[in-house]
Amino acid sequence: GYYSRARNLHAAARSMKGTFPKNYVEVRALKGVGDYTAAAICSFAYDMPYATVDGNVYRVLSRYFGIDIPIDSTEGKKTFTALAGEMLDKSRPADYNQAIMDFGAVQCTPQSPNCLFCPLSDSCRALSEGKVQQLPVKQHRTKTTNRYFNYIYVRMGAHTLINKRTEDDIWKNLFELPLIETEKDLSEEEFLSCPQFHALFAEGEVRIVRTLLRGVKHVLSHRVIYTNFYEVTLPDDSDSFSGYQLVAVEDLDRYAVPRLIHAFLEKYV
Repeated sequence: GYYSRARNLHAAARSMKGTFPKNYVEVRALKGVGDYTAAAICSFAYDMPYATVDGNVYRVLSRYFGIDIPIDSTEGKKTFTALAGEMLDKSRPADYNQAIMDFGAVQCTPQSPNCLFCPLSDSCRALSEGKVQQLPVKQHRTKTTNRYFNYIYVRMGAHTLINKRTEDDIWKNLFELPLIETEKDLSEEEFLSCPQFHALFAEGEVRIVRTLLRGVKHVLSHRVIYTNFYEVTLPDDSDSFSGYQLVAVEDLDRYAVPRLIHAFLEKYV
């Protein structure tokens, strides 16, 4: 999600017209700013009494008070937001927010929390009831899906080809090399003989194809992308790959690309 964050940050900056808002309602209204971010900004920057509720805070409150309401449910969000507000030290909101988030990140960690040396161990409900590993509770677990990408780096003299991703999918509005996505990982022979690959070429045009890289694993929050990279060399005046954008190889760094493509270009181009 950090690509969309950059777009939201840019939109928010333009909407401010040089002056950052100084109250919660206006900060919350900025593009890309949610409850947590607004509370963090207002408490840290302006010392306003708004409680931050991130994953660390959910975990600390859930364990300390022994609350088994799912944190990703409507009831859970309301319950923990209200509780965080009650617990907030309104005289020192910035210090309190930073402290409880750091406590969750360093002490009350998701796995193997250091309960033996925890300063709150005597009053922690989850510890006394043996429920530390069961809390917090999540209602839904996000399913991770596998995707299989085959990228083609085209050489046409001093030029290559790129494409802008415009569909409502990962990496929207970023540029990439010509891509063929398949339902499973294809061997080199299977890929080079597949109809989608042959459809990219003008009839009778001579081409040189070689495999550059196979089996690259790229992990996103809810997807694992398995990628193969191929190189295709074509004549300078090629009619193949119609519909793709022709750019000078030396100008590639002017285009915003996903990290996966950037790492490939750094190594092979």
